[in-house]
Amino acid sequence: MAIQNDLLSSLTGNTAKACLVVHDVRAKAKALELQQQKLGVLGVRNALQTEQLSRVTSTLNALQNGAASAQQMAGAGNTDKTFFVQFNPSSLQMYSTNTPDPRRDVSGTNDDQNTANDVVSAPRVELTTTLIFDKMNIYDAFMFDKFNTGVSATTVTNIVTLAKGATFTVQPYVEGLISALRNPYTRSMTFQWADFSFTGRLHQLQANYKMFSVSGRPIRAEVQLRLRQDLDTQDMQRWKSQFNSMLAQKSSMVTAGQKVSNLLNLSL
Repeated sequence: MAIQNDLLSSLTGNTAKACLVVHDVRAKAKALELQQQKLGVLGVRNALQTEQLSRVTSTLNALQNGAASAQQMAGAGNTDKTFFVQFNPSSLQMYSTNTPDPRRDVSGTNDDQNTANDVVSAPRVELTTTLIFDKMNIYDAFMFDKFNTGVSATTVTNIVTLAKGATFTVQPYVEGLISALRNPYTRSMTFQWADFSFTGRLHQLQANYKMFSVSGRPIRAEVQLRLRQDLDTQDMQRWKSQFNSMLAQKSSMVTAGQKVSNLLNLSL
């Protein structure tokens, strides 16, 4: 998205909301698991059944461990679930690694166990971002008496009337994400914000409740998500295309830099 569009959106209050797309393949996985059990009961009596069992098992493994596979299958079955965040994140952190990972041979002799061997891990990219959920209501929050100073009795009555019977809490959002992390068929997610998109497996989640209501319900939370993208052939090709695109724009970047050289060379 162009900078001019971002500024205009900010001024008009129409800033694009980031969203989290959960690729839910539980229904498909359940059908595959039933098929796997049926083939197992049959005892795989012929080559065709053996091939079917191998294909079903391979597909289940792909849905559990491959974000791209889950994204494709969920999209085809219209089972994607999209959740818009309340507040756009203030930062996105990207981490990429393909470095040797030291491992120890725990099954060998004592000498082997004391020697670390470098094992090259598969390349991966991680995205870390913090989402903020807020369901604070003045009437339901602490220190309401401090907030209503100077507020008319009619306004206070209206607030009480609106809040009556409503439950203000962010707990369902947090527990929903925790539940998604615990299920291997809902861990594949895509974080989207304007032109930025990142698909990976929900690898880690940290929730911090920041405010509670008078009834003890959490009404504000910060949730840090870490999505991991283990690069397969398709992902590697996409990142390669991004790299080639960057190289192709080198000359235009230089031109843009020359245009703002007066700003960059200010004496401070």
